[in-house]
Amino acid sequence: MKKINWFVFLFLLFLLSYFRETVFLGINEIIEGNFESHPYTFKPEILFQYTTAALSNFKYILTGFFSILFASTTLFSLRFAFHDKLAFKIGFLTYSIALASILLAAISSLLLFDFAQVYPFIRSIIGYIHSPLIYILISATVLVNEFYRKEN
Repeated sequence: MKKINWFVFLFLLFLLSYFRETVFLGINEIIEGNFESHPYTFKPEILFQYTTAALSNFKYILTGFFSILFASTTLFSLRFAFHDKLAFKIGFLTYSIALASILLAAISSLLLFDFAQVYPFIRSIIGYIHSPLIYILISATVLVNEFYRKEN
């Protein structure tokens, strides 16, 4: 493992996570009618001209954008922070399973349930995708695997 790369990528993921949080908090406050400026929110003036329905739809677009951005950054980071490709493969598998779970839940909600029933499940998966947690857990898994391979 290249330690400096690992920490740089981890820091990048934390910054990305912080920016994502400030953007969504800002949009949520505008939707709730709070137009005051707060230090931990990002509220560009252009967002104030949209309706709450348009802002809610924009949040879905942003969720997709940030999901792709987090997955790409994490996979890129895992590929270049470790010598072998095991970390990248585990990361790719993790994001594939997350996407399949989200799609399965969304499709089942259209056919069998109300979307409100599956939304908490989908939201929790997206919460993991939009954090550095996947990067940290996969890194720890690969490091433990490397340690035990060297011991045997």
